[in-house]
Amino acid sequence: MDPSRGEIEALQSEKERRFKAWEARETAAYNARLRGARKAKAAADRKAEREKREKDEAEKLKAEKIKLKESFRKKMAEARIKLDTRVQEAYSKADRARKEATQCLEADLKKGDQDAAKAKAKSKAKKDKISPLVLVLNYLLPCCCKVHKYKGEI
Repeated sequence: MDPSRGEIEALQSEKERRFKAWEARETAAYNARLRGARKAKAAADRKAEREKREKDEAEKLKAEKIKLKESFRKKMAEARIKLDTRVQEAYSKADRARKEATQCLEADLKKGDQDAAKAKAKSKAKKDKISPLVLVLNYLLPCCCKVHKYKGEI
């Protein structure tokens, strides 16, 4: 039962055909794995790039926030200085008005005209003196509003 030459060639050609089919399947699988690896690498690269961009944006926003805080602190310090200056000016103006009213009163009292002295002192005090309510409305309130508007609050 020796196989004939035709049978051997048929077996060999069948073997080669199966080997070539197997080789084609393996090559296709390898190429698919290679494509998958390339896609995965590209996806990983895109993800890394996106994360880097987000990190850079976060750092930029953080730096901008710090800069704005410093600017706000500086503006607050300037506003405090202006406020203190205005308060001191208001108090000194009120003291001057009080002193002038007192001097007028004393001068008129020396002359002996007490009623005229009192009326003159009252009118002078009303004209020049700054009451605490007026001080708050004219000097403190506008400064506070400006500061809050800068801060973003009203």
